[in-house]
Amino acid sequence: MENKSVLIAKLLKLRDNEQLSFGKISKMLNVPESTLRDWYYGTTRGDNSTQKKDSVGYIQTNKSEHIKYSQEDIYEFIQNLAPIVYPAPLQTITHKSTTNTALVIGDMHFGQEDWPTLNIFLETVNQLKPSQIILNGDTLDMFAVSRYPKDIRHLVSLRNEREQFHKFLYLLHEVADGDAQIFETNSNHSGDGHEGRWWKFLSLRLGELSDLPEIKEKLSYESIFYPPEEWSRIKLVDYVEILPGFVVMHGDVVRKHGGYSARGLLEKWFSSIIANHTHRVGMTSQRIPSLGKRHEKLITVYENGCACNLKPLYASAANWQNSFCIVNYDDEQVGVEQVLIENNKANICTLGVSIKG
Repeated sequence: MENKSVLIAKLLKLRDNEQLSFGKISKMLNVPESTLRDWYYGTTRGDNSTQKKDSVGYIQTNKSEHIKYSQEDIYEFIQNLAPIVYPAPLQTITHKSTTNTALVIGDMHFGQEDWPTLNIFLETVNQLKPSQIILNGDTLDMFAVSRYPKDIRHLVSLRNEREQFHKFLYLLHEVADGDAQIFETNSNHSGDGHEGRWWKFLSLRLGELSDLPEIKEKLSYESIFYPPEEWSRIKLVDYVEILPGFVVMHGDVVRKHGGYSARGLLEKWFSSIIANHTHRVGMTSQRIPSLGKRHEKLITVYENGCACNLKPLYASAANWQNSFCIVNYDDEQVGVEQVLIENNKANICTLGVSIKG
């Protein structure tokens, strides 16, 4: 019997060139048809080889294709497996500029304040030295003059609220930069606004006397609740406009979950806002596409949590979060970090530190 390599060469010639069936080739070569098929398709019984060669040195990879691999082919194959080498990257060209910083905290509700949150805020002021500090409403709780029922077992005193407020302001003035502006916004608990508790309480008791200019001046919120001007520079305002179209205000929309109230404010004002009032943390954003001469614009509204006790006398299992905002801004754009306090601790990305109150 002829040797195997000769038989395989004949098989390939008869099968590929003359298109004979395996049955006919089997009779011609006197080799079982199954063996011919194994040789032809590359698996021989009792042999681990998975490839076969014909008499001219070709390797057959399927029933109709022969590929001859030269040394050049093998070298090129190996070269293609070599690691990809990139030249050293060019330094990316960026433009950096100094930004201004503002810190926004609200809903302290002095009398029900949370001092760990306030201490973290004060340390952040100390490290950042912001140009603006905004106390975003409900600074004092004014529970003593509210319409809600009181529990005589617990002290609710305007005097105590004012003392705690002054203590905080004194510490704030100590750590803040001497040129920093300090604002408080009018709100539904504190301030001189018509929605605030103070003037609602006075108006019910003073009647027509509250119309006298002298009464308004002597009993104003600033006159009664602000520290002496010798050391205090806090100013009461309705809102603070950090940039055109970006406003810090107390807010007057309340919906069930964090972020829902932010969406309500966006749809009400169509402006970027940092608001308190809900005691929750959330954010919503909407892109306004360009159209005609109108430029593309991004509107973002933040809910800024609170800085009060999460278990106050007048609420049970409240869905509130302790938080404040760090705002970086230049002449064109605003960036906001919402600092969330949990277990009296905050990780502050702007500073790259953790602070425990």
